[in-house]
Amino acid sequence: MYWYYKYPLIAVLLLLGVGICYTIWRSLPATLTEKVTGTLTEPFAKAPGEGDPGAACPPEAEPQPVAPFPGGAAPGADGTEEGPAAADPQPVPSQEPDPIPTAVVPPPPPPPPEPGAAALDLHEAARLLDTGESQFAKANYLAARELGWKAMALPGVVEFDRIWGAAADLVNRVNALFMASDTANPERKAYTVQSGDSLSRIATSLNVTVGALQRLNDLDPTNPVIYPGSVLYVLDTRWSIRVVKSKYVLLLRHGERLYRVYRVGIGRENRTPVGVFDISSKVIHPAWTPPGKSYPYGDPENPLGSHWLGLTPVDDTDPSLRGYGIHGTWEPDTIGTAASQGCVRLLNDDIAELFDFIPEPGRGPSVRVTIED
Repeated sequence: MYWYYKYPLIAVLLLLGVGICYTIWRSLPATLTEKVTGTLTEPFAKAPGEGDPGAACPPEAEPQPVAPFPGGAAPGADGTEEGPAAADPQPVPSQEPDPIPTAVVPPPPPPPPEPGAAALDLHEAARLLDTGESQFAKANYLAARELGWKAMALPGVVEFDRIWGAAADLVNRVNALFMASDTANPERKAYTVQSGDSLSRIATSLNVTVGALQRLNDLDPTNPVIYPGSVLYVLDTRWSIRVVKSKYVLLLRHGERLYRVYRVGIGRENRTPVGVFDISSKVIHPAWTPPGKSYPYGDPENPLGSHWLGLTPVDDTDPSLRGYGIHGTWEPDTIGTAASQGCVRLLNDDIAELFDFIPEPGRGPSVRVTIED
């Protein structure tokens, strides 16, 4: 009975094989065509209706005319262009490569504001002082002094500030040399000793002092002998003095220019008067004579030091302000303080130098002293 079941089973298998082959044959041409012609619009696109039960194939779309310009309308029946593209055709993109963009450089920052005139003056004054110190180191004293004067005169330089003080110090050092030697300077005048001359006679005729002649010409104070034909030098100047109490300084001026600066002490409790005075007397080794008393030079109670320049009020200054003067001190620590009875005091060495260059009262124009707060 085996053969009875064998042939039907073979027939079924044959039919099944034919069906499978037919199915494969039906699907194979479409798959090959799609792969060759490239009609698939996206990778791995599904066949129409595949995996979408109930979906019908879309109708074939009618071919659309291609506009001659991107975004343009189709040509009309008469061959003319219609629509926005006709009125405003889009330019054909250039085939040239795009230019390489350049780096955007930010605009430079605005310049800083110009410094003020005062700042420029201070800068210039500092430069002048640096040059002046260099000239002083090279013994070019006149150049150094002129640079110091120029720095002080700049409008932005304030009197008694740091820059002004540095300039005044430079001028002071130069003129200290000029007052203690025969170093050449514009104020120095030559005098040829005549037969019969003496130091006192020359000092009187030239309105200077014997002390100044000795300082300027390096003469021995203990030997007054001079010889005809020798040359002596004097300073031809017009002195004035200004005392500034708040700064504890005495400024010796030559004409309109600062010549020397001396530190001073003043009266306690504001006892040093303010006003304008003339130097009316000069005394070496002064005695101190307060009301009803007298202390000779050298007495421990005598505070006047080695020299005295007496003051007399003039102009609108209270005429009762008498008995005041400029003098030395035996107490150097009081310089720069308010410690005196009301007079202006200097170190003994400083008052001695000043004393020698102040001419004797009554021989010529008075030396004016201004005292201010």
